[in-house]
Amino acid sequence: MHVDHQLKLSGLDLWEFLDKCGVKFGRWLALPFNYKVVVYAKVLMAERWKKADVERDMDKNLFYSLRWALPCDSKIALPMLIRIRENFPCFDIGCHRNRTFRWAARFGQLDIVKMLLKDSKVDPSDDGNLASIWALENQFVDIVRLLLEDRRIAPNFNNNHPIKIASQYGMHEVVSILLTLSTVNPAVEDNVPLRLACQDGQTQIVKLLLQDQRVDPAAFNNYSIIIASRLGKTDVVKVLLAEGARIDPTQNESEAIRDASENGHGEIVRLLLNDGRADPSVRQNFPLKMAAQCGYSEIVEMLLRDTRIEPQPWILKIAASHGHCSVISTLLKDARFNPSSSLIEAILRACRNGHKHAVQILLADPRVKIDNQESKVLKNAVESGNISLFKLLLTYFDPSIENQSTLKYAARIGNADLVSILLEDSRAKTDANYRQAIREAVEYSHFKVVRLLLENVNCSSKNSLNDMGEKQIVNIAETYLKSN
Repeated sequence: MHVDHQLKLSGLDLWEFLDKCGVKFGRWLALPFNYKVVVYAKVLMAERWKKADVERDMDKNLFYSLRWALPCDSKIALPMLIRIRENFPCFDIGCHRNRTFRWAARFGQLDIVKMLLKDSKVDPSDDGNLASIWALENQFVDIVRLLLEDRRIAPNFNNNHPIKIASQYGMHEVVSILLTLSTVNPAVEDNVPLRLACQDGQTQIVKLLLQDQRVDPAAFNNYSIIIASRLGKTDVVKVLLAEGARIDPTQNESEAIRDASENGHGEIVRLLLNDGRADPSVRQNFPLKMAAQCGYSEIVEMLLRDTRIEPQPWILKIAASHGHCSVISTLLKDARFNPSSSLIEAILRACRNGHKHAVQILLADPRVKIDNQESKVLKNAVESGNISLFKLLLTYFDPSIENQSTLKYAARIGNADLVSILLEDSRAKTDANYRQAIREAVEYSHFKVVRLLLENVNCSSKNSLNDMGEKQIVNIAETYLKSN
């Protein structure tokens, strides 16, 4: 045959020959029918590619079965297999641990699976029930149903693997069938099927499993409600809470509400608060702390309405550090909240991180007392480098306070933009502290700042300073400093 002849001439093994010819994936499906029959027969009968277990990149693994995937419908796949069995008398349908059957199950070829299950040479449980595993993972429900009906396949193989996978993937019909079989244990491994269903948000599967008295929703330290709360599976949480005393949302220091608050799942926080058992004040108001830190203002509001929560001043600092304005506003409106001891620290943190709008909200609060911290506030804004914030603060505070410490600090860190803004301010002074700013800029080699400061005192024209090198600028600065 032509294929055999070309293969022999190439000196390659079958897998390398097909790869070199580009016969894989889409091009494989485009081959004429007779060629597909010959190639598929050889692929089914050939020994595994020698590097099949080493090559992890499936695009480069020449034995990767999906290279030879056929459509699920029977118009191509079934006639091909029939032709192979007619034209290749040496073809063993069960060869290579039932590769033909395994691949048919993996590709979703229902008609071929039906046909092969009637063949006594076929063992559908071969290779560790890999055919069933593939059918489950690819959610080929009709094929899974057929396999479960076959007595050669134990429905609880691999420690009840079928009900684990079916529960995780939401295969309601399959789970229903498995629950009717006495050999299947839905509570296997501390209720893994239920835990997987909760984790993946398979609400209908959760309901189905909970109808079985063997299933315990509180298993594994109430993992089901904890993972559902953490991942935002609202409907699952509703179902679990409806189980009442069978579930305990207070497990692990109310981990469910802690996780829901930290991950922004407001509706779940609401459900847990309405249930009343989870403690939102656990770990020094951890849920409130995380909601404030992450900017979940709706959750912050919900938590503050719970009488078990005592809003502490440090919560405001956390919200200010991250610039969460809506959270800051919510906290400041709470009648129980006394921010006097934390407002200045909150302002300092917001300034350091450049959160202008947060600073505006905090400064607008009538309870704020700067208490001789103006210079520190301005320095923190300089550190952030936020020009808009810095200009805002200049409308509140005098930048010349504390011996022009703001200008000196801006010069030290080399922020030329902020230095320019300060030099344009009418409150700026060219005194001994101004000269100290020049020294700071020279010491830290911020020559652009040195130029700005020298221009401001008319040491030289702007153009000439711009044309000068660093050494010349330093010489002019030193001359100026000595003369003053």
